[in-house]
Amino acid sequence: MTLPQYQVAASTLFAGDASSYVFDISISPNGSSFAVSGRTAVDAKVSSTRAKRPYSRGKKDVANVVFHNPDILDPSMPRTDFIALYDSTTMTEIGRCAGHVDTITDLTFTSIQSSGSNSLLASSSRDGTVRVWDTRTGTATGAQVSLIPCPEPLLSLSLNCDGELLAAGTEKVGDDARIRLWDVRAAGVAEYKGEEQTGTQRVFERGLVGDFMEAHSDDVTQVRFHPAHPKKLLSGGTDGIFNVFHISPSANQDEDHGGMDTSSQTSEEPAASPYLYDEDESLAFTASADSVHRLAWFGSDHSGWYTACLTHVETVGVWSEDVDPLASFGDVRRAADRKLGAPPVDYLMGTDFDGQEGRLRVVAGSNEGDVTIFNVNLNSLDPLCTLSGGHKELVRGFGRWAQVR
Repeated sequence: MTLPQYQVAASTLFAGDASSYVFDISISPNGSSFAVSGRTAVDAKVSSTRAKRPYSRGKKDVANVVFHNPDILDPSMPRTDFIALYDSTTMTEIGRCAGHVDTITDLTFTSIQSSGSNSLLASSSRDGTVRVWDTRTGTATGAQVSLIPCPEPLLSLSLNCDGELLAAGTEKVGDDARIRLWDVRAAGVAEYKGEEQTGTQRVFERGLVGDFMEAHSDDVTQVRFHPAHPKKLLSGGTDGIFNVFHISPSANQDEDHGGMDTSSQTSEEPAASPYLYDEDESLAFTASADSVHRLAWFGSDHSGWYTACLTHVETVGVWSEDVDPLASFGDVRRAADRKLGAPPVDYLMGTDFDGQEGRLRVVAGSNEGDVTIFNVNLNSLDPLCTLSGGHKELVRGFGRWAQVR
């Protein structure tokens, strides 16, 4: 059996500054490039990690990326949040996307079905902006094609599979934690400098087609559009709730024309929703879990679609698309909740679905920098391989090439 090739982004904690690290990694749909988000000036070097299968003598070298900073002892080093673009073949940096001024919280490429483009990269940040980049510029800096300002810090984002809708989950501010939806084609492009900026509200609302504020009572840590159905959306938060939305227009809205129908509205009726998509109409299913860390869709139209949820207390659950529970695993840090002799796990990183094999995998890490990949079965998490030797501290991101390079 050929082991999958994973790309891994490690946090590199710098001396005296525990907030300097690599955040995440995203591989383009065609596998030709990948993007890494981070803070401060980091360089990349390539190392070869030996992947050891726990119950086999088979071994395979798996390439990964290790980050280091040549100036870690310089206390005057500026703190800069950026996205670095790398060529997957040469493993060399080919450009940077600079603009965020606070922690970059989510990063995703999109392959727009209508054009087959692999060049659009979206990022969200605690600075309250979503930025969409064109990575084809061939220059030292990626070209920003859209900037969407938001009044709240953003914790997650997702672009739907046709590249037209963008969802972002916010931090709780006051009494509200929101899921905001924008039509990317109409979203505003402007520098956001805070409440004092003239026209900020107008720019923020440009392209805003949904504002869901009842689904969650605490930080919205994950939003994930369906990989094949553009109007289906997962959301999860630290309130222990995750939802399935079938994004639907408000009763008073005309989705085909993007307009509001007020012809039958009387003065006694509540004011019509100003947004195209309605929260009550869109909410399809709700389930409870512990504080949600990661959510994912997996499956196919042929075999059916399912959802996976990873929590901040390191548990894993699998549900049907309409959130009927199918499998639940306890604290995966405990070997008793996995197979006897399984490698040590200190935290969960995320999930990965291999469409060719029809296999869901969970990726976990150790405090020493090891990464273990588990096959998910209905009754157990079975170790597939462990990546050792490439990292020495927490690993925060990973990605898999669809084809062996």
